[in-house]
Amino acid sequence: MDKFSSVEVQFLEDVFKYFDKENKGTLDSRDLAEALRTAGSLVTEKEAISLRKKYDPEQVGVLDLRYWFFEFC
Repeated sequence: MDKFSSVEVQFLEDVFKYFDKENKGTLDSRDLAEALRTAGSLVTEKEAISLRKKYDPEQVGVLDLRYWFFEFC
């Protein structure tokens, strides 16, 4: 997380939590795409699905907060 300031890290966490409407600590591919766009990444649904698969080692169909930070930080 060296490449982001504490304010930026907090923003990324807030974005994740905003789209985690059920407060489970996870995002499905659709919510992941919206969260990534909100955080400034121009991604398609297909790209979000690929990212979710990459960072979903248990293949449960969702991305959790710790892997969200792997993508950005």
